[in-house]
Amino acid sequence: MQKLKSSHHMFIQAFMTRGVMNGTEVFNLLKLSCEKYGDYDEASRTQLLLDYCHTINSNISMLGLEIKKGKDETNGTGYYGLVNTVESNITLLASQYTENELQFFKMLLEEFVKSESGTIGSIEALGISEKIPKKMSKTDANQLLDRFEREKWIGKSKEGRMYLGIRGVMEMEQYIFEMFEDFAVRCNMCKKLCIQGARCMNGDCETRMHFHCAQRVFRGKSDKRCPECRGPWQESSQTRQADQVEME
Repeated sequence: MQKLKSSHHMFIQAFMTRGVMNGTEVFNLLKLSCEKYGDYDEASRTQLLLDYCHTINSNISMLGLEIKKGKDETNGTGYYGLVNTVESNITLLASQYTENELQFFKMLLEEFVKSESGTIGSIEALGISEKIPKKMSKTDANQLLDRFEREKWIGKSKEGRMYLGIRGVMEMEQYIFEMFEDFAVRCNMCKKLCIQGARCMNGDCETRMHFHCAQRVFRGKSDKRCPECRGPWQESSQTRQADQVEME
């Protein structure tokens, strides 16, 4: 097993500070780390990133940590995050939030998972402040939601709809499958948690795919059909948005 160098430690420290980063941010971090402590080759940066993550993960797996790649459910944008693979990530949040704030997040998470669209309105989200054991003022609840959004636990659409953010998707997948097994669904293509996604039009078929996964399955096909029941599949605007993100 290759030992960690100073550049690796700098790479890890950035993840511990920032939580998750998109592809551009990660490649900028990689370049900064390499140029400070060693050589950097722009032409082979993708392989260099893979090697970096492999070396780091080999050294930190014993600590129950791993740098993982995930995708934003709304548009397929790639992100990287330092994820705990052992402890319950809800338990880990207890070191960052009060018990009351943690209960707020749990109820917010439940609303996302049980929602037909995987999203809820801001008024509905603020209403959780009345349901937690120790009621919270709307002002405090709004500030808490802003903090969840800044830290990428949740996201907010242009229309003001709230959803589970990329950090929440990456960190909470195991917890969601354990706590909401009757509602949690896996994407038919990538087999990962799918809260927001396209559904088969056949009411008897439970097939669901992330918008970006559906985009890959149906790219170039005029006759779009469910991969399971072969029924018609209606393309959504978010599937087309994911297509645009990938092309860019």
